[in-house]
Amino acid sequence: MKSGKRTIERMAGAVTPDHPPMLGETITELYSDQRVLVEGHKGLVEYGTEKISVRVKFGKLCVCGMHLKVVHMTQLQLIIKGQITSIKLTREAQ
Repeated sequence: MKSGKRTIERMAGAVTPDHPPMLGETITELYSDQRVLVEGHKGLVEYGTEKISVRVKFGKLCVCGMHLKVVHMTQLQLIIKGQITSIKLTREAQ
């Protein structure tokens, strides 16, 4: 079982970011197909039960699905819950 533990440690190291997130960066985390956490957002652009669009530093993040709702929102964090079918990032010129 020892070699299995080393394999998992190597895999975890392979997905570790090269640098920790910097202040002001947008971080998006998907938890299963039921919840999305967006840190560093700039506000909502569009809000509906099938599509929620969020302004981010470099464009727009669109979360699509069914029964979507924002369950938590602060200046730093936004949590969307529902049945998520897709997430799309659209870059915009700065």
